[in-house]
Amino acid sequence: MLDTALRLIQAEQIAKRISQSSTAAVQIVPPVVPAFPVIKKFTKPDQTTLVPAAASRYLIFEYRIRRGSEFGVLRRVANDYWVGDDLLWLVDNQPVEERPIQRVIATHPNSPLSVVIPFYDRINWYVNNNDTQDHLYSILNDGYVGRLRDRDRIMEMVSRGAL
Repeated sequence: MLDTALRLIQAEQIAKRISQSSTAAVQIVPPVVPAFPVIKKFTKPDQTTLVPAAASRYLIFEYRIRRGSEFGVLRRVANDYWVGDDLLWLVDNQPVEERPIQRVIATHPNSPLSVVIPFYDRINWYVNNNDTQDHLYSILNDGYVGRLRDRDRIMEMVSRGAL
């Protein structure tokens, strides 16, 4: 009987120590919650410029982000086009098309592109106005900018249609 009582006391002491140690462990280890990526919309997605007659490689749109710390995703594009003019669309200083463009992509401002265009530095549009008249150009390039370190999570959100 004494032997059984000692075993019960030891079992209670062990249970008490396990309870205290697991409680302490829970208090020491903070919960792991993944940080949500900081994402913001483009600040100036649409730009309108009057292009002088006979202007060559005239900058009509520019959007820059902080190279090396930010990452951009282009989701909507629309542009005006005058017959006879040549447009050049650059993303990170690389042409999107190898030849001069006309009405490249005309999307409704609320319709996302079917192809996601990531960028790390800038988006530029240039025009050669081959006319004797001035032309008014409006360009829409809209999307999101986030931290470069969150690139994979942002692209995952875009692929799921969350952005």
